[in-house]
Amino acid sequence: MNSISAEDDLQLIYAMQLRCGDRKLVLPRNVIMELKPFAEPEPLQHPQSRKLIKSEPWVLGSVIYRNLPVPVISLEMLIDGASDYERRRARVCIMHAVSDALSPPSFALVCQGFPSLLEVPATLAESLAEQKAPADPDKENPYIAAQIHLGGYLSAVPDLPAIESALGVALTEAKQD
Repeated sequence: MNSISAEDDLQLIYAMQLRCGDRKLVLPRNVIMELKPFAEPEPLQHPQSRKLIKSEPWVLGSVIYRNLPVPVISLEMLIDGASDYERRRARVCIMHAVSDALSPPSFALVCQGFPSLLEVPATLAESLAEQKAPADPDKENPYIAAQIHLGGYLSAVPDLPAIESALGVALTEAKQD
C-alpha cells in the first residue's frame, strides 16, 4: 500500500486538466472557481458601466457570476485564430485572474468535457517557468507557457497573465454597441 507523508503532500501542486479545442490544458486548481454547463454568452457588457460593447472575436460575450458580468473567451480562437469554437459537450470555466489586468478579477473560458484532477510535482511546476519542451508545437505562442507530459497526455500550460493582459486590452479598446 502506498502512503503519502505530509511532507510529500506539501510538494504537490493540485492542477486541473481540461480540454479546449484540440489542446489539453493544465491549470492550477485554485484559479478555477466554477464549471458551468455551456449556454450562449450574453452580449458583452463593460465590467463597470454594464453598457453593451463589441470586442475581439475571441471575446464571445459575458455570463453573470455573483451578480457581475464576466467576459467569456474562446482560448482556441485567441491562440489559433480559429474562426469558431467547439460547442459540443462545452462548459464554461469561471476563473480567478492571477494578475491585476482585469477588473473585476475574473474571466471565463469555453472548454469541453469534464476536467480531471492531477497532482503535479512542485519541482516540475517550478521548472516550467524556465524552459520549454524541445518538441513544443506552441514554442512561439505568447499565450502558452509550456507543453508537458502529464496523465499520459501532452498538455499545454497557458500563460494566464498574458491571456488576462490581452483580455484587459481587448475590453479597454472595445467599442460601445
